[in-house]
Amino acid sequence: MWNDIETNKERAARRDRLLLMAREWKDRRGLARMLGLAGSSSLFELRGLATKGSLEQHYLRWSRARVAVEASALAAMLLVIGESVSWVVDRGAPLAAVGERWAYTLGLAKPPVPKLVEIPAGSFQMGSDKESFSKPVHPVTFTQPFSLAATEITFREWDACVADGGCDYRPPDQGLGSRHATGDQRLVAGCAGIYQVVESQDGEGLSAAERGRVGIRRSRRHHD
Repeated sequence: MWNDIETNKERAARRDRLLLMAREWKDRRGLARMLGLAGSSSLFELRGLATKGSLEQHYLRWSRARVAVEASALAAMLLVIGESVSWVVDRGAPLAAVGERWAYTLGLAKPPVPKLVEIPAGSFQMGSDKESFSKPVHPVTFTQPFSLAATEITFREWDACVADGGCDYRPPDQGLGSRHATGDQRLVAGCAGIYQVVESQDGEGLSAAERGRVGIRRSRRHHD
């Protein structure tokens, strides 16, 4: 019997607490009203105490909705963090690149892009008779025009391409610190191996785009 009395006293105390919380919540406005809703632990303690159609039931319904929204937001946050960590590990990128990536994704910033020049459709002679690996000299034809960077790409531009989702490979600077250097030292090491380069016989010392134009003009002169 004493146990039943104690149980009823505890239940009555929890009911009084629920009524007080509901009344305080009703009198609040704006953000304070949302913050006055019960949390998940309180909802567990207050379950089964509200009568149908009462203020307390209305209060508990809003409290459950708030808990559901918070749980969904937390799950989404954990998903984003997990995906970002996986992205960093897969590409060997620094954690700072995550912020840059989301800035590009959300349109808060624009990635730097190299200056592009248009290569018109045409043909040129590719290869060289001077080096065995360049033989034989053979014609290459572009049936459609395309754009090519006027200069070699920099680490800054390549890293931005990775952050923006256009590139998966993040080339190392071979421990030379070139990624954080300025001027020509910023150029990606071994760029010719990972970036499209157009060659021609009389294009030594020119950029990739300029060599392509020279080769196309040279071929057109031969065919005219």
